[in-house]
Amino acid sequence: MNVWRFHNHESHFRFIQRGGFIHGRCSCCDFISAAIGKFLREYNVFKTQKAPPNGLSAQGGRWDEAFVLFLSVKITLHLQQKRLSYFLAAVAVGFITHSLYPPYVYASGASQTFILKKLIMAKKSERNSALKLKGSEGFEAYYSGLFGSRWESLRKSLFEDSVYAEWNAGGVEKYFLDPASVFAALQLPVDGGKKFLDMCAAPGGKTLVIASRMPEDASLVSNERSPQRKLRLVQVCRNCLPEKINGRIKISCSDAAKWCTTQTEAYDRILLDAPCSSERHVLQDEKYLSEWSPARIKSLAMEQWALLSSAYRLLEPGGFLLYSTCALCNAENDAVLARLVKKFDDVKFVFENSMPRVPENISDFCRMDSVPVPERTEYGFHILPDQKEKCGPIWFTLVQKTCR
Repeated sequence: MNVWRFHNHESHFRFIQRGGFIHGRCSCCDFISAAIGKFLREYNVFKTQKAPPNGLSAQGGRWDEAFVLFLSVKITLHLQQKRLSYFLAAVAVGFITHSLYPPYVYASGASQTFILKKLIMAKKSERNSALKLKGSEGFEAYYSGLFGSRWESLRKSLFEDSVYAEWNAGGVEKYFLDPASVFAALQLPVDGGKKFLDMCAAPGGKTLVIASRMPEDASLVSNERSPQRKLRLVQVCRNCLPEKINGRIKISCSDAAKWCTTQTEAYDRILLDAPCSSERHVLQDEKYLSEWSPARIKSLAMEQWALLSSAYRLLEPGGFLLYSTCALCNAENDAVLARLVKKFDDVKFVFENSMPRVPENISDFCRMDSVPVPERTEYGFHILPDQKEKCGPIWFTLVQKTCR
């Protein structure tokens, strides 16, 4: 890039810094203008916060300076994808961080480029480490990092035979499911409920727990998006529930994450047993274990959030929503609920100051040899199979949408 070209960009950047936007002068300025606009929006949000963003450390310096560099790297990587030079990206970042991080801004263009290259190399190294975290070795490293010394006993318990509780809903057949699943499903209050929804219902165990206990004037929509799994759900309901209850159940097959686009506040009781990593099954299947990566967890967490946000919009004020997964990792449990709390200001955690328990009136349906003991997490409870009850894993929480 010659000197004239550099100064031309310089005037553009100064214009952008004062709040202007450049269109049509040159293609790279269009890219940079958009990147700078994003930077300034994020920084304005950041300035209103009283604490550093989650996961950000100043590493010995001011955390506002660390945040500036953090966004600088994000912008530079974005510009690199547009085939712009390190030098041009460094100039752009230098102008938008003017007065925010003087040690960086007042360095020469070459020094700025050097600094950014170092930061980007560190970022790429971090990404490469994540890429290496694949297959069985990556799985072990990831979960041992989550559970520490407990992982060895927890891992061993995931290979042991599952324990089952027998649920008798009054149909032709009885149904056997994990006691932890029964315990979680029992936390959804049924008294006073009129319109129940099981969003991801197959194979049908939790639908049976709800349907057999809901009031006689209540109805249940049991949904499963997979046509093959829906067939299993239909069979379970037909064989395990009496005809009078089956008459109040509607079984549907669609993606419940999209329901909130056509209806809101339609149900007063919702169970969302979301699709999850299901680490027990991954460990026991060599094919799935060899294909495992953290990217799968991230993808599932996005899917879970889509379902949970839809479920909350479908919930009536005063209604209850039970969210559960059989995942071990926080990213699919507490982290998903953290997004709900951030998005909506009327979320109430029912067990915030108490512990869940088994209702007294289930002896006609089920007999459990031992009652699972849940472990409290930030927003819910985990039942893990390395405890003496040997059931789980399952994570669950119960929220109520408070009346406005």
